[in-house]
Amino acid sequence: MRQELDLPSSKGEIQLISTALQAISHPTRLKILCFLGEQERIVNEILEHAGSTQSNISQHLEVLRKAGIVHSRRVHNKVYCSVRTTEMLPLIAKIRELFCPQMAAAGNNTFKLVH
Repeated sequence: MRQELDLPSSKGEIQLISTALQAISHPTRLKILCFLGEQERIVNEILEHAGSTQSNISQHLEVLRKAGIVHSRRVHNKVYCSVRTTEMLPLIAKIRELFCPQMAAAGNNTFKLVH
């Protein structure tokens, strides 16, 4: 028997979910999220990993912040970023499992989830 899903029905819920999905759908933003995983990292580490300019990464981080996906804090001259709600990471892992089954089966993980 299939489990009944609690899918969104209100216009407000659909808009919020759509905004979040649009935010994570860009390859650079998804790469940032996968790099952050369950860790807090400084922006310079994100820059090195993403292989882009500071301006570009700052713009992508701002989109993620506005969507409520990433949190950042400043300590002196460093900006630390983390995934606001790590419960979304299994969703990314599940999407990977569905759309990239050969890679997921090989264990090529950017982050590991502990249950």
